[in-house]
This record gives sequence, C-alpha cells and structure tokens, in this order.
Amino acid sequence: MKINERWLTFVLIDNNNSFEEMLAKIELAFKCKLSCKDDKGRYIARAELDNFSIAVIDKIDRLSQLLCDEHYTLEITIISDKYFNSKFENY
Repeated sequence: MKINERWLTFVLIDNNNSFEEMLAKIELAFKCKLSCKDDKGRYIARAELDNFSIAVIDKIDRLSQLLCDEHYTLEITIISDKYFNSKFENY
C-alpha cells in the first residue's frame, strides 16, 4: 500500500523566546520529547508521533548570518490518511 505523505508548515512568530524555550512550548503542546541535532549549522528538533512527525527548525544559521530566518518554523508530516482532516489541523 502506498503512503501519501502530506505536510503542514507553520511560521512560529515569537521573537522573545530562544530556540530552547520554543522547543519547551512545542513539547508541552504535543506532549512529546523532541530530539535536537545540528543540521549543517541549523538546529532541527524532531519527534515521531502516531502517524505523523514534527520538526521545529531554528531561525539562526550558525554558518552564515545571510541564511538566518526571521522566525522559527514548525513542520508536520502526516503519514496517515486518518489524520488528513480539519479535526487534526485544529489539534
């Protein structure tokens, strides 16, 4: 059976918190523990949950000031048709 992945991407507008503080908020909201690693100068924290995964991407790029973003990003990858609906999006 072929799995149709779908993505939701959110810009997290919060200029007052550090990346660590943002991760704490996301962990609390999703009731999970994020695993963080440096991916070519940018911190990315990930968690695998039931039929979807989340990734929080830092706005700071430690390799180049030119590549920094203005805000953090939250990416959700849905790997189940069960979660492709407005109820999940509201969650």
